[in-house]
Amino acid sequence: MPVSTAFLLILTALISVTDRNGEIQSAVEAHYSSILAGKVVGYEISLKRCPQVKGSRFFIEGVRGDEDTPIPRGARLCWVDATVDGRTKTIPVTVKIETVERLPVAKCDIPPRTTLNDSLVEWRVMASDKLGAARFPTVDRIRGFWTKVRIPCGSIITMPRLAPIPAVAIGEGVTLVVRNGLVEVRTSGYALEDGQMGQMIKVMTTSSRKKLKGIIEAAGLVAVE
Repeated sequence: MPVSTAFLLILTALISVTDRNGEIQSAVEAHYSSILAGKVVGYEISLKRCPQVKGSRFFIEGVRGDEDTPIPRGARLCWVDATVDGRTKTIPVTVKIETVERLPVAKCDIPPRTTLNDSLVEWRVMASDKLGAARFPTVDRIRGFWTKVRIPCGSIITMPRLAPIPAVAIGEGVTLVVRNGLVEVRTSGYALEDGQMGQMIKVMTTSSRKKLKGIIEAAGLVAVE
């Protein structure tokens, strides 16, 4: 039924939807206040998940017409029964669906080339729709990575800021091995750049300070040409 102008209030309800693993984070109860007849009036709106629909869809309890109608992603105007001064009134509400994910946030300033661990990272449930096309590490993927740049305290940690921990790091002492048939000669040196297993990097011998190229065969072991 139509409502008087005094009750035509547009509200925005932010609904927790799903994380990247498809798990429902939570259905929330949104409480709103507005000025009506010169005093503060509370509007209480219950947001519930529709069990018949899989994925990131919710319905609002009290939507006029079909209460089981899923709300699509984005904004939609719905009519909701709200309690105003102990009486039930029908008011229009704009509902916005947001994607929610558990995102890694830096607990402190993290310097470059720092291996990430639980003492440096906390996971917060946050809306990710407004973060564009940024890629985020999962709880499992963040292990085995270190930072490429400084990450300020409170910043969201994205994949472009990270790199896999190298098998050999720049400046690290390594064993250089030269093979000629069955003959193998080893000497000491150090890496001039980071590298992963099987990757070719530049190295320098400790004795002659000669620069060479070699392939990382194991952690701390480089086969040079």
